[in-house]
Amino acid sequence: MSQPSGFPQPSSSCLPPPKNKLNRAPKSQPPPDRDLPEVNIFVKHPGYEEGENELMLFRGFDRSEEREGLHHGTVLTACHIVSGRNDGFLAKEKGGTSIELAFDDVLLGGKYYYTVPNDDCYAIFPCFEHWPFPHDRVPPTWTKLRKPRETRLTPMPAQSFTAQAIIDRDLTCLLSGLGDIRERAHICPKEESPWFQANAMGRYNLNRLLTVDARIDDMSNATAMRSDIHKAYEKRLFVMVPKDDCWTVHFMEPTYHLGSLYHNMPVHLHSDVGLEYMFSRFAWTIFPLIRDFLEQGPPRQVRTRARNGNISQVTDKNLDIEAISKTFFPRARSASPKKRKTGADDDPTVANGSAEMEQRGRKRR
Repeated sequence: MSQPSGFPQPSSSCLPPPKNKLNRAPKSQPPPDRDLPEVNIFVKHPGYEEGENELMLFRGFDRSEEREGLHHGTVLTACHIVSGRNDGFLAKEKGGTSIELAFDDVLLGGKYYYTVPNDDCYAIFPCFEHWPFPHDRVPPTWTKLRKPRETRLTPMPAQSFTAQAIIDRDLTCLLSGLGDIRERAHICPKEESPWFQANAMGRYNLNRLLTVDARIDDMSNATAMRSDIHKAYEKRLFVMVPKDDCWTVHFMEPTYHLGSLYHNMPVHLHSDVGLEYMFSRFAWTIFPLIRDFLEQGPPRQVRTRARNGNISQVTDKNLDIEAISKTFFPRARSASPKKRKTGADDDPTVANGSAEMEQRGRKRR
């Protein structure tokens, strides 16, 4: 029955909240990564005593039939990168023979020795900064995923519009497939611009006219991601690697929900994206895994890289943990907000009003 005329209508603020039609309680949040197995894979260095030889620890979230562990090819490629050797293999025992697994098989949890033929005390690169990119030697398991680039009849976007051009090109987030709140996500990280230049990575760019400092911003070195997924990417929580002949999301660490949503999900990269940048991103992601090995225990054999004019020289050195810490992992000083430099991506170009949302978030702090 309608209210008599002149009778005050209740304001919307006085109305009770709408009830669920079926009077059901809202669903609780799913438990963290509920559907993923989690096992540990310890990769050991055969040149050191037990207890001092744990080179890397991987979290395994992969499952294949009755096997739970980690994609064999991902672990083996990581070992090749840190050692700078492509002839090494994983063995179950020190001095043992190679395990009999194909690239896409699942490596069970447990300990393995990364073995290099005739070189038990092989040196390792200590960090991404000293790792030289292997031009023309990227593994074939990666290069076979290369897509021919589309013929471009339109001019490249101006340098200042590259971020928006990437968002317009990709239409949706690479992982979620949604178009809201997208950002440009660098593949080889923006902060690694000095490494990018020192390794002449600009040769893989689409736009050869970018200034030296902006070459890392090329459209071939970026994809669009939703802002929260982009943050997880920058925290090294996941990478994209070859699995079963396609680019596949691979989570490195446990998460609350992202891992159960996207781990082992195939993704379709735009043909503009350079696979060399994908390989460099994988290297950047895995190098922190060897830091514990380097900063404790006996002196380590490390492989350093220095430039002498236009010549890059790689030298093996035996350094104790104090020298390693001072040389490769100096403590970073905290910069005050006033002195901190603003990077190009501190205010990323986003889609559908996320910049306004970011401003609102700042006001609430």
